[in-house]
Amino acid sequence: MSVFGKYVDYLAYHCDDCGATFLARLDPYKCKFCGSNNIDPAENKRVCSHCGKLMNDGYVFYDGEAYYCSDECLHQHFSEAEYIRAFNSDDAYWTEW
Repeated sequence: MSVFGKYVDYLAYHCDDCGATFLARLDPYKCKFCGSNNIDPAENKRVCSHCGKLMNDGYVFYDGEAYYCSDECLHQHFSEAEYIRAFNSDDAYWTEW
C-alpha cells in the first residue's frame, strides 16, 4: 500500500451513455456498469486516496499526489501537525472542484 493510501493514482470517469461515474486506476476502455466505451475523465471529481470515495471537495496534498475526503481519512496518513506544516509550506490545502 502506498504511504498516501491504497487508492492513490485512481481517477474518476464518467460514462456518457449510462451516466455513471466510477473510479479506475488505469485508463479504462469501457464503463464498469454498462460496458460502453463512451467514457471520459469525470470533471470536478477526485478519488479519496484512503477510502476510494468519489469527492467533490477535500484535502489536496503535493499538487494532487494524494486526496482525502475527510479528517478521518486524512489522519490515517498525516497528523494534524503534519497537515499544518504542509499547509504552511503550500503543500496541502482544502478545496472544492
